[in-house]
Amino acid sequence: KHIYPYGLKKFVRFAKKVWGVDVDKVSEEEAALMGIEKLKDFIIELGIPTTLREIGTTKEMLPEIAASISPGGGYKTVSKEDILEILNQCY
Repeated sequence: KHIYPYGLKKFVRFAKKVWGVDVDKVSEEEAALMGIEKLKDFIIELGIPTTLREIGTTKEMLPEIAASISPGGGYKTVSKEDILEILNQCY
């Protein structure tokens, strides 16, 4: 969710092609978010953990994990601060 605005067209295409979202009846942003939500539902259906907490990560571990990840990105270059924010959202 953190980067979808930077690759909006591809997220819309993903929603349409993979999940069958009728992208003509909603805004691009709504379509992208619907695709992301459908992916989340599928992951839950498979029984795959959806939070870091579920795999035993503690809140105190997040800064160390963030520090170990190299900044970069495809749709948006993320900083160490962005990475920590994303990890906190995933907690």
